[in-house]
Amino acid sequence: QKMQIFYDLCLLNIDKIDKNIITPPKGVSQLKHLILVNYFIVSLEVSSRELEVNIEEIRTYYNKPVTLEYSNKDYAIANNSLIPDAMFILARNEKKALFFLETDRGTEPIRSFANKNRSNISQKTEVYNKILINRDFLQLGEFAGFRVLFITTNSNRRNVLRNFISEASDNECFWFITENEIKDKNILTDAIWFVSGKGNRNLKAILKV
Repeated sequence: QKMQIFYDLCLLNIDKIDKNIITPPKGVSQLKHLILVNYFIVSLEVSSRELEVNIEEIRTYYNKPVTLEYSNKDYAIANNSLIPDAMFILARNEKKALFFLETDRGTEPIRSFANKNRSNISQKTEVYNKILINRDFLQLGEFAGFRVLFITTNSNRRNVLRNFISEASDNECFWFITENEIKDKNILTDAIWFVSGKGNRNLKAILKV
């Protein structure tokens, strides 16, 4: 079913693909990154069709990218902004929820000491935390908060990311999964997500049926 919807979406958007991708992928690694982002979007489309859930908006790093930047000028890090791989808004029963997607290929450093301007997991976590504390995400709409969904390559990398972010932040807005764990699953209602937080060990679902 996912492959059929993926095929249908490609047919619907075949004339838009080239002009929508701002920076075409260079090399195998960037191509795999692009494929994983789009595979998640297809999985989201499949899951939402099975439920009474509307995808109100999807923006990706290659199509109408969202730049997140926290506004507190009294606190500064080397890079106080980031562009999520995707941002999407779900609507159900007159309620809306905001999500950001980070696809991790296992190549991004946890920290970057040599080049403070290089994107790294620590910097991303800090920016998301500050955006949440300062409520800067309200520029995207009226939301109580948001969730950051990390998709990574394998369970070892997933555990590394989860453990690091759980130590660095008290926030439970960071959720984790691997590529294989979203296959043949309803990514919205199946309890397949690992949540940040030292006490969180139970798998959770994004939506309750």
